[in-house]
Amino acid sequence: MKKNKVLVPILVSLLLIAAAMEFHTAANATVRKRVKEPIYTIARKDCSEVLSSGKHLIKLGPMFWGLFPAGEAFKTPQDAWEYIIEKGMKTKKWGVFRLSGDYGLDVNQQTKVHHINKSLMLLEKVT
Repeated sequence: MKKNKVLVPILVSLLLIAAAMEFHTAANATVRKRVKEPIYTIARKDCSEVLSSGKHLIKLGPMFWGLFPAGEAFKTPQDAWEYIIEKGMKTKKWGVFRLSGDYGLDVNQQTKVHHINKSLMLLEKVT
């Protein structure tokens, strides 16, 4: 019984350290200088106010050993907007933003809903 009293806090501490390291790695956003195909994503509309104030926002890439797949990625603003409507999301709260990556390089296209494969910066609100 005493082993559990020592072992559990140690395991929890190790898990928290690993999660913090994973988040720290994901928080480093990729910003591509040359983009052939832009990436669009969805985010809360109030993110545009944060961007206009000069602050940076990051759409997180995959984390926690695949448990968090990353932000959604779309080829066009229209595709992103259709996703918002299809999911029944409140259109007054959500908007479409362009990301700092290239669709061909920075998107995992293996699932029905495509996700970014690394953390990217939100650049501007599109719709």
